[in-house]
Amino acid sequence: MSTIPRLVVFDFDGTCTDAEKEGEGFVTGVIATLSEITGRGTNTIRDRYKDAERCVLADPSRFDWVIDGIAVCPGTLDPYLRSNHASRIMLESFGFSKERIEGFRRIVGERFNDHYHQGSIAIRPGIPELLRDVQAEPNLHLAIVTNSNTDAVRRKLATIPGTILDHTKIRTVGGAKKYVVGSTDQILSDDPLLDFIEGFYRIPPTLSIRGLARPVQLRRPFYYACLNRLRIEAGVKSWANVMVIGDVLEMDIAVVHALGGEFGLAANALTPAYEKAYVEKYPLGDVLNSPDDMRRFVFVG
Repeated sequence: MSTIPRLVVFDFDGTCTDAEKEGEGFVTGVIATLSEITGRGTNTIRDRYKDAERCVLADPSRFDWVIDGIAVCPGTLDPYLRSNHASRIMLESFGFSKERIEGFRRIVGERFNDHYHQGSIAIRPGIPELLRDVQAEPNLHLAIVTNSNTDAVRRKLATIPGTILDHTKIRTVGGAKKYVVGSTDQILSDDPLLDFIEGFYRIPPTLSIRGLARPVQLRRPFYYACLNRLRIEAGVKSWANVMVIGDVLEMDIAVVHALGGEFGLAANALTPAYEKAYVEKYPLGDVLNSPDDMRRFVFVG
């Protein structure tokens, strides 16, 4: 292996974990809240929610995650994203007014972290050993960068025995705001490590992918700032020596791809075919269907 320092970044939910399995408890929490605030029975809510979720999965191209009028990624790829659309469709099925629906959804959103903590812990088999082996390489700098709460991720990682993983050496960054699209004006300017404007504007504003009607938004300032800070701290001079592995092309890996780094798409049954086809076109990218594929990608290339 090369002696040049490399930064290896993993997303967490859906990449290091089985999001569908973990999300079952999250959905149960959402359903309980919806039952409470609408005054409808839990069984009725559950049945209609599942119907709504099937509707979302039947036509995923209609359901993006939209923030401030901008689609930031597909809204169907895991139970957490799907809940936004499933909840709305379910509430509409009762004939509630638009105002009441928005009020109900606001309450559900405010309890997101409570619902998230109701999920189980399902770290994918092979991930603990992979993280351990990345740690063991002196020229690899391991980091986990996630939108999730840092404490929640550490709680899940803590279930990996210390005999496998040295928890003191895990660099975990939570609340990465990968979903925020915008300019450097949104970044605090008093961090000396964030002198990155030239690098940020090397990133094209958008990317077109065959099979996807809308553009992919690439300029995500908070996520870029996070990766840039980790790169500098690790002593990695070139983005060519940065590798990111994640399960959502738009949020996790497209930024590094635009900067010339390596990018692995941790695919699952819900990964859009157009994402896999796009990643497979590039020598620095690969579709990773298992932790064994991730291992090969990190250590062999």
